[in-house]
Amino acid sequence: MSQFYVSSSGGGGGGGFTSVNVQVFTSSGTYTPTAGMKYCIVEMASGGGGGGACDATVGLEVAAGGGGSGSQYARGLFTATTIGASQPVTVGAGGLGGTGPLSNGSAGGLSIFGVFMAPVPGNGGFSGPATTSFNASAGGPTSGSGSGGFFTSSGAPGGASFSVSSAVTGTYMSVSGCGGSSFFDSGGVAVVVNSATGNFGSNALSPGGGGGGAAAGGGNPIFTGGRGGPGIIIITEYI
Repeated sequence: MSQFYVSSSGGGGGGGFTSVNVQVFTSSGTYTPTAGMKYCIVEMASGGGGGGACDATVGLEVAAGGGGSGSQYARGLFTATTIGASQPVTVGAGGLGGTGPLSNGSAGGLSIFGVFMAPVPGNGGFSGPATTSFNASAGGPTSGSGSGGFFTSSGAPGGASFSVSSAVTGTYMSVSGCGGSSFFDSGGVAVVVNSATGNFGSNALSPGGGGGGAAAGGGNPIFTGGRGGPGIIIITEYI
């Protein structure tokens, strides 16, 4: 957990507050309110899904995996009485990219704030089977609704991939699926292969973002998908 403190001149009389404190959890632990906390706003995301793997091991084979989806974002408002002395917090890990032939990315881990909030993690992207003609793989879909919060925002689905190869012309191209964005920012970027090489999937660029899929062409071995972004919990306290 990291923590920083911001002073505010919000006024000390009546029902006002005198300062604002922000606690940021990037790993699991326990939230203990700062002394004098009147109420807090909790913002959080679960882990994003990992990108799909691919392999293209023979001649003009090509392949590309789909991107993982971004996780849901949730926001809630709680009084000091509701929070009590403390609340356990769980920060979900980012989903792993696929690592073997026909290996999909894994779903992200669930972030949980006490018994109050648990936004839905991102789903993994699908692997890219090798082909000597044309193939496409789906990105990870968004799924369901989490629990708690007065405002939620679904993460974006992972991007689909495509691969095309021509034995007649001896040319090929693979474009992986990008990772779905989260409320906070982008997922992993797509990678492009148009020669006898390959690229690993890109890791997510934000908390809760999806990992990008991998791409390969021209008889390359397995390339793994990118990792989804880990979850995060941000607690803004009004004191």
